[in-house]
Amino acid sequence: MRLCMLTVVTVMSTMLVFLDKLVLLIANVEVLQSSLRLAAYSILFE
Repeated sequence: MRLCMLTVVTVMSTMLVFLDKLVLLIANVEVLQSSLRLAAYSILFE
């Protein structure tokens, strides 16, 4: 019984860490896209 609980807790914490990484990755991609867009605008309207 204790082993089962331990397994569940381990899996949940691993999933949380993975989700955290995924959110960070998505945020980084959005920041990259917005900075690229800003660079394109500054080049176009120079």
